[in-house]
Amino acid sequence: MSIAFGQRTMEIDAVATGRRIQEIRKQKGLRVVDISDYLGFYEPQAVYKWLRGECLPTLQNMYQLSLLFGTTIDDIIRCSETKTRSCESVTRAEKRRGDDGRSSSLSVFLQKYLKKR
Repeated sequence: MSIAFGQRTMEIDAVATGRRIQEIRKQKGLRVVDISDYLGFYEPQAVYKWLRGECLPTLQNMYQLSLLFGTTIDDIIRCSETKTRSCESVTRAEKRRGDDGRSSSLSVFLQKYLKKR
């Protein structure tokens, strides 16, 4: 999930969020199995995946973690900033150049096709 603000995008960092869950877990003296049992999981594999940053907890699980840890979801989630071009600015620049964003090979093909006629 990401939110774009002009040239910057904030994304949830799964690895950093997993590290934060691990950090809070240790502070609270909880085992992975304790978290797994609290969430009603048959096996703790999902929790291990979160800790490794392979995936993120669902919103429901994130809410349950915040209750278990006695903190907010915002305190658990970690974000990272990435630079990106916003769609609007790319579109404007392309319009100034006369490029509609399609592959230039299509333009070349059409030019050749039209010259043959």
